[in-house]
Amino acid sequence: MTWILLIVGAVFLCRLVIVQFAIHADESSIQASWEDFPAAFPESLSRKVVAAECSTPKAREDELTCAGETLSSSVQPAKPTKAWKGWRDMRVERTVDESPSCRSFYLTPTDGGDLPKFLGGQYLLVGVNDPVSCKMVSRCYSLSSVYGTGFLRITVKRVPGGKFSNLLHDLVSAGDIIQARAPGGRFHLDETETVEPLNLIAAGIGITPMVSMLHHSQKVTPERPVRLFYQLRDGSDAPFLSSLRAIAAEAHATGNFRLFVAFSRPAASDLRVHDAKGRMSAAMVVGAARGPRGQFMICGPDEFMSSMAEGLVAQGVPENNVMYESFGPSSGGIGAIAVQASSSPERGSVTDQASEITFTKSNRTAQWTGEEQTLLDVAERLGVSVDSACRSGNCGTCVVRLLQGQVTYDGTPDFEVEDDEVLMCVARPCESLSLDV
Repeated sequence: MTWILLIVGAVFLCRLVIVQFAIHADESSIQASWEDFPAAFPESLSRKVVAAECSTPKAREDELTCAGETLSSSVQPAKPTKAWKGWRDMRVERTVDESPSCRSFYLTPTDGGDLPKFLGGQYLLVGVNDPVSCKMVSRCYSLSSVYGTGFLRITVKRVPGGKFSNLLHDLVSAGDIIQARAPGGRFHLDETETVEPLNLIAAGIGITPMVSMLHHSQKVTPERPVRLFYQLRDGSDAPFLSSLRAIAAEAHATGNFRLFVAFSRPAASDLRVHDAKGRMSAAMVVGAARGPRGQFMICGPDEFMSSMAEGLVAQGVPENNVMYESFGPSSGGIGAIAVQASSSPERGSVTDQASEITFTKSNRTAQWTGEEQTLLDVAERLGVSVDSACRSGNCGTCVVRLLQGQVTYDGTPDFEVEDDEVLMCVARPCESLSLDV
């Protein structure tokens, strides 16, 4: 009897200690660790766990097929088509609400022509008429579709007070015509890499280029391992999360795609097996990625991107394998931590002498004295109308045709121009110029 009492007492004491430990443990630190996911389970078992996260992996098959997002490796790459120049009319074929605040717009050219092949991660500059100013306004949005589908898709988050996003959400619907320039940008998937893992890191609406890169990689290099890390506030406003969970479940047979989700303030119903509660860190990402190998692509709020990129480098990821995307002059443009703009596109040195800048269509002429920073400044001083948006060489809104002369840039603009084109917002003259505007 004494031995029985001792055993019962010992069991009770052990259970009490365990309960007390659980009460005082840091819940977020327990749930916010992905390191155990790839390390603690054999490959075959971890695949089964991913599959179990979605009890109906075919739940959105019809929607995925309709959206051109089925990830069959048997799909043949589309024949490359040359990108168009300038603005092109696009019809909004349909819109889809991906979440309460995010809407996708499916665009096709009104001229019935082909669409060029683009790389997952690139963006589209779109323009709409502002009914208040009666002028066209424009903005860049990452493409969330893959090439070869017959349409271009952008997914736009409605931003409180955001002029352009509210114009699109409130005034643009299926059947409307908007304008777009050809896809562009240097933040994109590397098609030539087939072995090294692709690690996609997104926060909020930063998921859009990652969705495009995922589909592109699965289409062109289906054997390449892809891991997607998705930071969200909660499950109530989570664009593409359902379809990503379905893709992860379907991909369990090969194990070439893994989805890692972190919620900063989840509802109880949001969390699935191995979802993290808290904010993801670079250490969590590298741990779940099983080390610093591969490319690490980041998109989200500026602070998230910069801190994540610095953290990844501190964790041992080579600087030239970390890339992040951001629009606007304050961000320094689209690029990578250690892949700064080079001087390769410079065609000469900025002139230190007075040069004549001629705007042929406007019949205006000005002298370049070096007081202005860019050719766009000269045009605005003369009252010459030149469309502009980013003012940092990212979007291509201000491209005009160069009729005579040479220009230079301080660094490589993100938007690629032809030899007879000028990015007015970042260009300066090497000599007298004649511009077709």
